[in-house]
Amino acid sequence: MSEKKSILKNKKCIQAILMALFILPVFLYANICVAENTDGFDSFRGMYYVLSFASMGLVAAAFYLLLVKKTKLEYVFLLTALVLGLTYSAMIPVRSAPDETMRMESALNSAGTFMGWDTGEQNTMVLRVLERDNGLSETGIVHEYYASYFDRLTETGGDASLVEMKFNYTEEVPQILYAVPGAGIALGRALNLGAVPTFLLARLMHLLFYLGAGFYAIRRTPFGKEVFFLVTLLPMTIQETGTISIDSVPLSMVFAVVAFCLYYAFSDKKLSEEWKEAKVKTTIELAVIALFTFLLAGCKYGALLPVCLLLLLIISEKGKRDKMLSIGCLAVLAVDILGSFLPKILYTFQSTVLDGAGEAHYTVGGLLSDPAHTFTVLGNTVNRYGDHYLYSTVGTSLGWFEINFPSTLGFIFLAILVAASLFKAGDERRFRRRTRILIIVLAFFGIAFSVAGMLLGNTPATSEVAEGVQGRYFIPFLLPLLLLLKTDKIHVNNGELILREAILAALFMHVIVIQCLFLRAY
Repeated sequence: MSEKKSILKNKKCIQAILMALFILPVFLYANICVAENTDGFDSFRGMYYVLSFASMGLVAAAFYLLLVKKTKLEYVFLLTALVLGLTYSAMIPVRSAPDETMRMESALNSAGTFMGWDTGEQNTMVLRVLERDNGLSETGIVHEYYASYFDRLTETGGDASLVEMKFNYTEEVPQILYAVPGAGIALGRALNLGAVPTFLLARLMHLLFYLGAGFYAIRRTPFGKEVFFLVTLLPMTIQETGTISIDSVPLSMVFAVVAFCLYYAFSDKKLSEEWKEAKVKTTIELAVIALFTFLLAGCKYGALLPVCLLLLLIISEKGKRDKMLSIGCLAVLAVDILGSFLPKILYTFQSTVLDGAGEAHYTVGGLLSDPAHTFTVLGNTVNRYGDHYLYSTVGTSLGWFEINFPSTLGFIFLAILVAASLFKAGDERRFRRRTRILIIVLAFFGIAFSVAGMLLGNTPATSEVAEGVQGRYFIPFLLPLLLLLKTDKIHVNNGELILREAILAALFMHVIVIQCLFLRAY
């Protein structure tokens, strides 16, 4: 036994040395490039060192927690998601994430509600002058801009007088979801912070919500914990959950809902037994998940309804064995569809112009009346943008698709994700055939709904392709599909150890990505 421990110890030492030998040259090369292109030690160079050492320190800490201490994955997630979330939030300036400018307006309006500021007029908000004149740019993310941006991370004061401003109201997500970043902006106002740190507090609130949902998901799911972890480690996932993005809160809720469905579908306990063991905890969990599915059903013009339909997975697996749970799932789905999903799309059956649209857009009635044209549009969309969907799912193009790292690294992320999905970590869970079919069908409809949602909400009726569809919309459906890849045909020893090493490899890739993102500033 002592000889076996010695062998494992030597293996870990070799792994640590190899990782260090690979990271060190990359860092030294990037450091030389940064030093050659900076005049002295400005804020850009200082932030480069802070974030580089933070990411490398994270890998070292994760190595210890994952392979040496064998810490539970949900606790490792808290550390990695926090460090990477803050890192990516610093590297992707405010207003540079997709649609962040528009979402900031809704968050500012929500913050005004917290502060008791109300104009009484529709689509009009009250904000500070310093927030209106924030001096932030959506484009041109280069060294000079970064340097000035990093200088402002701790700014305070400024013109705090109030001013009214019109903003773009959007129905893409329930307005209550903007309360999360709105709370951060309200806190920044209370502390008299400048525009940049105030907006970063809004991002931090999104990140904290993501930490809570991710922790719950990894802890609650009965199997596939490593797959959950790896999906949360995708650069695009980290970007979206660490910015003022419309996708942040919904994506976090998706992780929680999928984990809930897996747990109750494959748990040996009935709902009544769960209730007896932890009445308060179970009640809170059921209420929160019911709220999450209701909100998700109304997001993105119904595009996330298939996530809510994963409740059918519980009914498929439990059925008559747990009537109380099955009836409860059906009741929640009925409320989600009738109270959240249908009200969001019914008016598009006959309307020709959606609220806030300046021209005629596709409607449900129009799409159903000409199915041949609808399939043509969908085919054109996949043909023209298929490669972009792949890249943007991983996140090789961050920010407003102008903060890029090599696509090769993106493929490595995908390879790690798929390879890890094939292995089992000691569990022998098997999906029944009908359950597999259900998951595949829901994933297909999830992708189709994502495209259809953009057809309804973002595409002029004259366009031959769906506009605005991004790969990040498909992340919610990656989880159930990847879990289907697990097979008994691949036999490996120490499967759990290999999966933990896969997580470490993904973290290792983030160090390389961070170096590339700083280098692209030139």
